[in-house]
Amino acid sequence: GGGFGSMNHAPPSLPVPLLFSLTSSKDLGSGDKILKRRAFSFVSGETKGEIHLGGYDPAAISGDMFMTPCISTHDYSVVAMSLRYGTTDLIKFKDSVAKGAQYVPAIMDSGTSC
Repeated sequence: GGGFGSMNHAPPSLPVPLLFSLTSSKDLGSGDKILKRRAFSFVSGETKGEIHLGGYDPAAISGDMFMTPCISTHDYSVVAMSLRYGTTDLIKFKDSVAKGAQYVPAIMDSGTSC
């Protein structure tokens, strides 16, 4: 699985995303529960998927979780240095993240809108 760190702010022309609202330092009243971390995780399998807000549930995964920092303040873009389908490498730039390594920005999107 993979988790994502936070962006600094949303562009002013867009509504405040749910994750930003749930991590706001403003008092929203009425017993609203605010998340402690502005982070989320996509967890998927063969037949189902989940999004975890505020981090991730270790019981939902097998193996190690790693955090991937955003490279943009306007969307959830991360560095992609390879793309694999099963065991087949479709794209692979370099074996390590070294200074000057080649990559493409990849936008993390669940494929749905809310």
